[in-house]
Amino acid sequence: MENKPLREDVLNHIEGSPAAVSVHDKQAWISLFAKENIVEDPVGSTPHCSDMSDRKTGEDNTTPLERFYEAFIAASDIKFHVKQDIVSGYTAIRDLAIEIEMATGLTVHVPMHAVYELTDEEGKLKICHLWAHWELSAMVMQVISNGFSGIYAMTKLGGRVMKFQGIKGTLGFAKGFLGIYQKGKNHVRNFVKATNEKDQKQLSNLFCINNTGVEIPALGSTFSPESFIDDVGLRLSVSKELSAGYTTTVSFEADYKDCRYKGFGRFFFDLKTKKIKKAQLFWDEGTVNGR
Repeated sequence: MENKPLREDVLNHIEGSPAAVSVHDKQAWISLFAKENIVEDPVGSTPHCSDMSDRKTGEDNTTPLERFYEAFIAASDIKFHVKQDIVSGYTAIRDLAIEIEMATGLTVHVPMHAVYELTDEEGKLKICHLWAHWELSAMVMQVISNGFSGIYAMTKLGGRVMKFQGIKGTLGFAKGFLGIYQKGKNHVRNFVKATNEKDQKQLSNLFCINNTGVEIPALGSTFSPESFIDDVGLRLSVSKELSAGYTTTVSFEADYKDCRYKGFGRFFFDLKTKKIKKAQLFWDEGTVNGR
């Protein structure tokens, strides 16, 4: 059986990210990541894939991770307001909002679910994959609603993105505007409704044909849509819905075996059918409350 890291160790490691960002310590932030790492921020944009052990030579000797930091973090003051942490093995999920003071002084608040996939690298925990689920279109609308100051802030940000990401990277970032949007949130609401009403037919119809089921890491199992209701027997209530790319995430409470859990759900959608391809429901013992 695989030895899982202690919950405290996982949380201590991911807490290094806001700590480094708050003091603009680029090297401390980069050191949190594995040699090979992926950053999807926001989910739906082109991922930033880095291999820190194979740095380029010549004029550009930076990795995608370093260029990501310079484009999106270096010029802003960012505060993390964490509401809840969930740990499941090497996976940590944060329900949070980030407060961003942009280079122009304009401040925006962005609701987020951050998913950290960690790995053991030479005996130390490192982040190998980071998914930042937040809504790019909503953030941009919040900024430009401030009129000229908002447009100026977006222009400044766009300039940094172009400088450090280039045309290809800028277009990749813009892919974050594409996605499932409200349709994904409606599907998740219908998932919750079918689960609570024990409507197996309705639940199954929400999934595409080649789906991979409903994964619940805390139970160590993945359930097919046809067996989920009978085999698990959850009752769900959902809050904080976010659609980023073709993924919708939610914060939820689940009644399961005389306990109530606060958790995180992630629903991946098939690009062609717009139906659920995979669902994940996370919770841990640190989020349980007796009923």
